[in-house]
Amino acid sequence: MKHTACKIAVLVLGCMSPVVLSAAGPCNSSTLNGTYLYRITGTIYTGGTGVHTTGPAGDFAAVGLLRLNNGSGTGVESSSNVGVLGQRTFTITYKINDQDCSANTDLSYCPENCLGAIPGLNNLVMASDGSYAWFVNTVPNTSLTGELRKVPGGACTVLSGSYNQITSGAGLNGRGNAQPVASTARFASVGAAVAGGSTQDIAAFGGLIIPRTYTNPAALNPDCTGELGVGSLNPAKIYAAGDGSEAVVLNWFPGTIVSGWLRRQ
Repeated sequence: MKHTACKIAVLVLGCMSPVVLSAAGPCNSSTLNGTYLYRITGTIYTGGTGVHTTGPAGDFAAVGLLRLNNGSGTGVESSSNVGVLGQRTFTITYKINDQDCSANTDLSYCPENCLGAIPGLNNLVMASDGSYAWFVNTVPNTSLTGELRKVPGGACTVLSGSYNQITSGAGLNGRGNAQPVASTARFASVGAAVAGGSTQDIAAFGGLIIPRTYTNPAALNPDCTGELGVGSLNPAKIYAAGDGSEAVVLNWFPGTIVSGWLRRQ
């Protein structure tokens, strides 16, 4: 009887389906924890009152600083909507899909009569270590994308050392200086800058290639916000990493839509 019972037990257990547990994905709710610099560029196709700016349809750029923690965070940002400048501080929420490292976030940019982002779309993808993320604005009548880069947090002091820089956009005149009306010509530049010293770059404006040398004094606050080119013809808003290793910039002169990155050499 004992042998028969054992055989029956073995047969019954052998027919049971194994329990398969879902493997953990490469990302989780803490993947984006930390401090991020970001730059968003593109086009808004209808004008009017947006989330934080008022202006006509056309080129748009925004740069800022995010501090994220387990699905929520805070941000501070400067933007230009066809040369109409705006600033805001805001809260942000997001939900990460563990399996494919995508996320849905309420970060969005809204033109006139906007009904908000299309619900249910994952508008953020990230590296599994959270070192960077890419964003697309899922609001109709816009074509905006951006990059978020994780940087050291903490209080800022001063920028130091030499930096490589890249900028692009529109709304500058042929000398590379800001003008008070929007321009349809495209602008781009690449160069090297010494913090507190001079900048040398090559600017391409409407097909013209222009070598430039200029000074760009910086004033950086402990919260890592500040200004470049204080008192110059090319003022810019700046948001920096806590260790000063990199920063994002936005030209701060009405009529310009120029933004970029600085990274320490």
